[in-house]
Amino acid sequence: MGRTQTEIAVLCLSATLVLGLVGESRQLSASAVPSEAPALSQITTDVLRALELNRAATSRAEWTQSGFTPEEIFASTEALGDARAWQDLCSSLEALGGEGLALFEEAIERYSRSTGLACGATLQAKLQRYWREAHDRFAADFGESDGAAARDPGSRELTLAFTRGPHPSRTPRILHALSERGIRAQFFAQGSRVRANPHLSKDIADAGHVLGSEGWNGSDLSRLTSTEAEREIVAAQRSVEAASGATARLFRFPHGETEDHLRDFVRSQGLTEIGAGIESPAWKLRNAGALYRTTLTALEEAQGGILVLDESSEATAILLPRLLDELTARGYAFVSLDN
Repeated sequence: MGRTQTEIAVLCLSATLVLGLVGESRQLSASAVPSEAPALSQITTDVLRALELNRAATSRAEWTQSGFTPEEIFASTEALGDARAWQDLCSSLEALGGEGLALFEEAIERYSRSTGLACGATLQAKLQRYWREAHDRFAADFGESDGAAARDPGSRELTLAFTRGPHPSRTPRILHALSERGIRAQFFAQGSRVRANPHLSKDIADAGHVLGSEGWNGSDLSRLTSTEAEREIVAAQRSVEAASGATARLFRFPHGETEDHLRDFVRSQGLTEIGAGIESPAWKLRNAGALYRTTLTALEEAQGGILVLDESSEATAILLPRLLDELTARGYAFVSLDN
């Protein structure tokens, strides 16, 4: 029976790790190697499992609840307290292609600031090369609108909602693309990211966009205690308003559906909840071309509504100018939620 691509990848990564550990194992006592090997090999399995589950997930909520998110893998590696565990993780990530590695981008960036992930700079350089090539490939593959689906201007209404921001390098490019076309959008910020980039929230407000929040760090609020969830909602909203100097009376639950008591709490704070909308699945598609086509297809099926775009995604920043032009050619009118 033939092997699946995942099985082949496991074998290849395992071989790489074994070769890398042979020289190191000579410095260890024979009794030390067996006790460490299971934990180290599990990291490789977890990396491949994360890619598999991300590919199979049908929603962001399903993916974040899989138990194999990059954040969970990095945290469990750190908990081992062993330099060889970090080496194992590095070997596993270095063996991935750019698109697979991009799934781990945020965790790589976060943990590169610690001493454990020695390969952090190498991985980030690889990701930068991947995104540069992705930008050039997208520009070559998607030229100007062919006008085949053009309609009367303003025949369909669309609201743009950006989430999971602000991002230090991608938010400014998104703002530029919107400004060039005179389009107002909604930005649902996370409190932790606002705290890290307070000037960007002010830039968003100064550009005339509508500000809202979606919790402190994008976690599924329904999985927290009521007290924890309510604290996150309040802290995020206050953080956005303090940084921007503008009111932020809109709220979006990061994973769409949630508990009724949290909806009641949001209303009690004078906030207006915005529904899940049509999500551009950047959490799953890290190929800008595939994300562009998928997003357009979803919009054509829905014929308008609220399009939710991941502000922290490089793929989003790459495709946005072309997407805005295509949607305009197809007759969409961009409206804001405060109209």
